[in-house]
Amino acid sequence: MTGAGSTYRAAMVIAWRALPESISPTVRAVRLGVIPLLTSMFYLAMASGAGAADPDAGDALAASVGVGSVAASVAVATLVAEDRFEGTTPFLFIAPHGTVASWLGRFTVVAGLGVLVATVGLLATLMVVQPSGRSDSWGIIALVLIGVAPAAIGIGFLIGAASLSLRDSLLLSNIAEYVLPLAAGVVAPLSVLWHPIDLVARVIPLANLIEAGRTGVDEGMSEGFWGDYALALGTGVVWVIAAVVVWGRFERRARRVGTLESSAF
Repeated sequence: MTGAGSTYRAAMVIAWRALPESISPTVRAVRLGVIPLLTSMFYLAMASGAGAADPDAGDALAASVGVGSVAASVAVATLVAEDRFEGTTPFLFIAPHGTVASWLGRFTVVAGLGVLVATVGLLATLMVVQPSGRSDSWGIIALVLIGVAPAAIGIGFLIGAASLSLRDSLLLSNIAEYVLPLAAGVVAPLSVLWHPIDLVARVIPLANLIEAGRTGVDEGMSEGFWGDYALALGTGVVWVIAAVVVWGRFERRARRVGTLESSAF
């Protein structure tokens, strides 16, 4: 237990130091304060048609959750890329013990980062849109913010694992940073997307989480809210399993051929 605990804590420290947020207080203030504030306000403005319509509390929650989830997903993918740049990935492949503890430590850092960024974004959007007077509004908001972590980690881990097949490890995460807000219903409900794109978007945990938030704002903790929330958690688990499968494929190949680079193109 002590060994696993030490591995977990060390993984948290290493993961934090690998992120840009650890560079200096100024960088932290910008990345954890200024950027999520401005980005969430940008998403909220897009949701309102640049002021053509009044944004509601569902739009505000969707904007903040989108900012936090994208930040967490990209952070996970960036950690996997940093491991490759620093030459850490081969050691992760051959490590006989502590792999689960090390990944849990990494995921704890990025999960906390995602929830923090989403909270900052929510505080910004609530300056424009007030939550409804429903008694369970704050409970719904809290549940949706907590759901940012499981909704985002699987996406980031799968993107990072898939990036092992590319020479440019950051290509997929850079693409996802721009595609996710559009495909996951951040700036508009899934119902306004072209059919069947709205159905395809349902495989994205973030999309289901945002729909849960929008439904909760409109209907409270209804069956629709819990259904979307459960779907968000379920699809998040599926993405994690898919990421583990992809990671395992490259791990077995690297063990067999003796190098990671032969897997990339």
